[in-house]
Amino acid sequence: MFKLYQLHKSLGISVLLLSIIRLLWRFSTKQPVAAPGSKLEQRMAKTAHISLYILAFLTPLLGWALVSASPYNIPTLIFGVVEWPHISFFAALDNKEAAETILSKIHEIAAFTLLFLALLHMGAALRHHFVLKDNIVSRMIPFLNRNNKSDP
Repeated sequence: MFKLYQLHKSLGISVLLLSIIRLLWRFSTKQPVAAPGSKLEQRMAKTAHISLYILAFLTPLLGWALVSASPYNIPTLIFGVVEWPHISFFAALDNKEAAETILSKIHEIAAFTLLFLALLHMGAALRHHFVLKDNIVSRMIPFLNRNNKSDP
């Protein structure tokens, strides 16, 4: 069980680091024009994307805070190799049990919300590919098609 918990924490930190890289990539590259669709569809897509970014950061940060607030003070070993520090603010709390309970519930809600949005995102991509038959999926995977940099 200990190894599984350490793996969970390692994957969470990996998601956080990959999210940072993704956000840097997002701001350093030209974004394609929005996919064709109604104003409602475009608003929903934008909201989903922003929510995915927020939750991709928030969920692992909540997990990190949760581990830091734990009264058990178990170290995090990233893939059994690198020790990851606790967040000092949460590690120094007086009532760690209460903080751990609250952070655990919020982390769980954020994780399931992130999972739901990721599945919704995949469903939307599949709809674009199989129903609408547009090039949205190839735009999401840069090496698939380089000829559609701004095509919807």
